[in-house]
Amino acid sequence: MSLWLEEKFLKQISTRLPGFKERGNHVYNFKCVLCGDSSKKRNKKRGYCVAKTGKLFYYCHNCNASLLFTTFLKDFDYNLYKQYSLENFKENSNPTVKEEIQRSIPKTKKYVPDIFENLPLVRDMELSSLASTFSFNRELPVMEFDFYYAENFIDWTKGNTDKFQNWKGADHARLVIPWRDRTGKIIGYSARAFDDTQEQKYYRIFVDDDIKEKFFGLDRINEDEQIFVLEGEIDSLMIPNAIAVSNGKLHTYINKKAIYIPDGDRRNKHICRGISEMIDLGLRVCLLPENMPKGVDGKDSKDLNDLVIANCTQEEILDIIYANTFNGLEARLKFDKWKKI
Repeated sequence: MSLWLEEKFLKQISTRLPGFKERGNHVYNFKCVLCGDSSKKRNKKRGYCVAKTGKLFYYCHNCNASLLFTTFLKDFDYNLYKQYSLENFKENSNPTVKEEIQRSIPKTKKYVPDIFENLPLVRDMELSSLASTFSFNRELPVMEFDFYYAENFIDWTKGNTDKFQNWKGADHARLVIPWRDRTGKIIGYSARAFDDTQEQKYYRIFVDDDIKEKFFGLDRINEDEQIFVLEGEIDSLMIPNAIAVSNGKLHTYINKKAIYIPDGDRRNKHICRGISEMIDLGLRVCLLPENMPKGVDGKDSKDLNDLVIANCTQEEILDIIYANTFNGLEARLKFDKWKKI
């Protein structure tokens, strides 16, 4: 089977797939046409076509569909599937044509560092696995970004850092998220605990302590557009053109045009001190409101990932951010009220 040909036919039916969007690196996202996706949220899109081992696969994280794209195409449009089968036959029976086609399609360039070579990607794991269940419950974009699973995190991470050489606790599993510089080169990774009872929810490890720009998302942002700065790397994946810092201090990344979004925990002295410092620097700060949508557990949302879990669309989240962003004297007045609520 030929990946280029499967993608050609996917794009032919793309206008009939609600919300179809090409995410890059052979990943396509749209509303699942098998189950209808969400009846409550029209913008929910949990259907994905993803390239693996030279083939295109279809997945849905709502109905748990998992099948070859060719099978999906056969059920979706049988006449188009017959056309695909004919073209596929011609390509495979004519080596000259196949060679010409392959030469015309540039290969996708992807940097995969050795430190991750023995870790499975979450998107390749069974939907019932710990990593998949955690990721899908938290609405993490595992099809668009590289999330790895380290079953024995301590043992694995000792191979690339001295930080845990004297570790005396039990080994455990973590979600590993690579950090890249502006060129796409790996500069480190963060490791998120699956169990919130772990003493430390996140570890952030860098391959070189001399790296100056320790920000998550530098390889993806466009500095000519609106940038959002957050503390957590997962929160930064909930909206476009966002980065996260490594040390909890948002203003270690300085950009007068950026919007800084601290967590909404107004009882946290560390957060409040950081907000005050950013206002003093004249930065634009988003003070997440008290009356944010509640999650499925009935608790108030405290960050952007909570809002996504609460079924807020990306557009709704951006509306909340823009409506609650202030700077200068207005920010100081709003902040004095905000922290007392």
